Amino acid sequence: MADKVNINNNIRSPKLRVIGHTGENLGVLTKDEAIAAAKAVGLDLIEVSPHAEPPVARIADYGKYTYET
Repeated sequence: MADKVNINNNIRSPKLRVIGHTGENLGVLTKDEAIAAAKAVGLDLIEVSPHAEPPVARIADYGKYTYET
């Protein structure tokens, strides 16, 4: 993978558009709310589109995400 992907506390944006682990749109959340939502289901928060406004993050298993990309 050429680009480094930001996950969990490495994400810098204070607000994120969040996609849930089953594909549902959770809306725009603060970074802390999004991380809490990811931890609640035992997964990671992965920034998938850092240049969008607001940036887009997905709740997923980071190991599986890196394997699939």
